[in-house]
Amino acid sequence: SHIRDYLPDVKAIPSPLATKPGFRDDIRELDEKVMVDIAVCKGELCEDDARSFLRAGPREELYFDPKEVRVGIVTCGGLCPGLNSVIREVSNSLWYNYGVHDIVGLKYGLRG
Repeated sequence: SHIRDYLPDVKAIPSPLATKPGFRDDIRELDEKVMVDIAVCKGELCEDDARSFLRAGPREELYFDPKEVRVGIVTCGGLCPGLNSVIREVSNSLWYNYGVHDIVGLKYGLRG
């Protein structure tokens, strides 16, 4: 499923990463997938029935203007090693790569 399935009138804009050196090779196609099982056909199971996930990574287009977006970062379930590094990298990527400057942290998990 794709965002256009739910918001058919949403207008796509070019991703800022599409023109940044070092990111161009990382742009993913909308339909790129990672297979759950490397063996795609076993007996009756064929490619149409194979389980997969959309491949993570930047896309050619965005559907929300980074200048108009507010991002909320929430953590749930307690602390874990490396959590601060993940929050820092997400924040830095939003700020420096995408140009999102309205980033907030939500206290108290999903109750925040």
